[in-house]
Amino acid sequence: MSNLSQIVKDLGFSENESKIYLALLELGNTNVSSIANKSGIKRTSCYVILEGLLHKGLVTKTQLKGKAQYLAEPPERLLQLIQERSEIIKSVLPEFKSLYNLSETKPKIRFYEGKKGCITICDDSLKRSTDEILLISNLDNLREIITTEYDENVYIPMRTKAGKKLKVIVFKSPAMEKFRNEDQQKLRETRYLPDAMKFDASMFVYGDTISIISSEKELIGIIIDSKPIAKMTRMMFELAWQTAK
Repeated sequence: MSNLSQIVKDLGFSENESKIYLALLELGNTNVSSIANKSGIKRTSCYVILEGLLHKGLVTKTQLKGKAQYLAEPPERLLQLIQERSEIIKSVLPEFKSLYNLSETKPKIRFYEGKKGCITICDDSLKRSTDEILLISNLDNLREIITTEYDENVYIPMRTKAGKKLKVIVFKSPAMEKFRNEDQQKLRETRYLPDAMKFDASMFVYGDTISIISSEKELIGIIIDSKPIAKMTRMMFELAWQTAK
């Protein structure tokens, strides 16, 4: 039941709305007293919450001998609500996009946290790059964050399938030597920086975007969309590329 309650909450309903809806699913057509007993919510609060669920189309109300009776809509209604919301978003998406692109001169900056956020950043480099991705990285550290399995089974296959080349600068290690030996078949070119320059972060450059992932200890990341910053960073990468071996 707790899992179902969380799912309902994830769809945009409050905890009490979730409790009452699930209680109604079990009770069937019933009155407020029964709902209050089943859900553990005060009767006076139930009236307010039920009105909200009625408005959202998740509950119906009837009269039996002059008393209000409530009935939960079938679970399929949840799917219908998602579809309705999706259609609403689709209808106004052009307006959202026009707001997003109001200023071409203002950099767009997005922040991320945790392992999922770092994977989102890696995914972004795949989705929005054109034909080449530049990466300077402590790749051993980055793989601890996103996992080697994600890199080998998701990132690399998606990148190679899309025909996107990778130029990557890393620090030498047994794992990176194996990594470099597979360059030709993995559509990439790898070079090493000296250990004296070692750091724990990673930086992607693709199109007019740079993205940075910190160390495993911090687990934060940032994506910056800026043509001049990306151009400068690309030039800095090329300088590092010339000194790498």
